[in-house]
Formats: sequence, structure tokens, C-alpha cells
Amino acid sequence: MLEEFLARPKVQERMAKDFVDLVIDTDRMTHGQEIYDKLKAGRKGGLPWLIVLDGDGKELITGVGPGGNIGAPVQPEECAWFVEMLNKTKVRLTDADVAVIAQELEIHAKPKRRK
Repeated sequence: MLEEFLARPKVQERMAKDFVDLVIDTDRMTHGQEIYDKLKAGRKGGLPWLIVLDGDGKELITGVGPGGNIGAPVQPEECAWFVEMLNKTKVRLTDADVAVIAQELEIHAKPKRRK
């Protein structure tokens, strides 16, 4: 579900300004589980578990928001934290870029929300 959202053309072209999307498959990648465990550092939350690192591998922010792990954001509070993650870590993304990503996330997430 998260991969579908990130692959949307309007999202992908904007996210590429500041971010490299890397999926660590804990089942199929050599050392995938070890990398996941190291990055997660014992924190709670299931998969997907998001983290933004800088170019030196320093943690900037994770997908663990005020309500817990946002996973593949669908609920309004999860989507809000995803947008907050972008705003706190963006360098070249503009406010207009973030607004487009937020709009695309809402379009993607709304039909998947719990009623």
C-alpha cells in the first residue's frame, strides 16, 4: 500500500527532490532483518516502519508519531504525521510540493480508511 502511494507520479517526482526511497525486505534481503533491527533500535511498531536518515546515516525522524507507528498512513492522524515528517526533513521540497504530496496522500488514503 505504501509503495503504491510513493509510486504515484506526482508524489514520486517531488519526493525525489529530497528523498531516496529504500525498502528493506526482512525476509528476502541478505542482512535485511539485521539492518531493520539496527535502525529500529528496539522501538515498537510493526511493518512498514519508516525512518528518514540524512546523507551520513543519522536519524532525522521516524514514522512513530504521537499515536504510534503510522505504517502505511491511511488514517487522518497518520497522514498528518507523514506530512510532518516531510516538513521537518525537507531541503529542496517547497511548501507547494508538500501540499501536492499531502493531497495525493489524501486521495490515496481516503478509500482505505476504517469507517
